[in-house]
Amino acid sequence: MFKFGQIIIPKLDTLNTNKYVLFSSDHQYVVEYLFNQLVLSNSISEALIFENYELAIRFQKTIVEECKCQCSINTYIEFNSSNT
Repeated sequence: MFKFGQIIIPKLDTLNTNKYVLFSSDHQYVVEYLFNQLVLSNSISEALIFENYELAIRFQKTIVEECKCQCSINTYIEFNSSNT
């Protein structure tokens, strides 16, 4: 871990960048899609996290087709504080 002023930069081995979230054009995260109801949240901690990029793409296409909601696929970086 490196400290730069008040900013803490984790070592690269503590980052996991193989996860993804869907972020809507309304600046909210996709939480779930169930029974034709799309649930969004302002909090990334509630977001549905995909561990497979292809699955995230398929889910994004479903959201666009069924809900007319434009979403981007964003990388989710999980910080593991136990490795600092």
